[in-house]
Amino acid sequence: MNYAKNGPMDEQPAELQPISRALSAWFTKTISEGKFPLLIRETIQFYLRHVAVFKARVLDNNRITIPKEEVDILGIRPGNYVAVILTKVEK
Repeated sequence: MNYAKNGPMDEQPAELQPISRALSAWFTKTISEGKFPLLIRETIQFYLRHVAVFKARVLDNNRITIPKEEVDILGIRPGNYVAVILTKVEK
């Protein structure tokens, strides 16, 4: 939630206050124990192990081809479902 728009935690709806307090406490503890850099590193490593970013050309039949290297690294097999996020790349 937007703090500036909704005001202090105590002014949030009652059902969100316990969640906000728990997240705030966890975040404060993580930073005070010096674990925040570790958390960022683990998040980045997870992302790099499970996400492929590559450019592909859309073929005449509206299909794209996933590079073999990416398929091998991610362990994708024929018949597996994958999540695909598309964005147009301007030249």
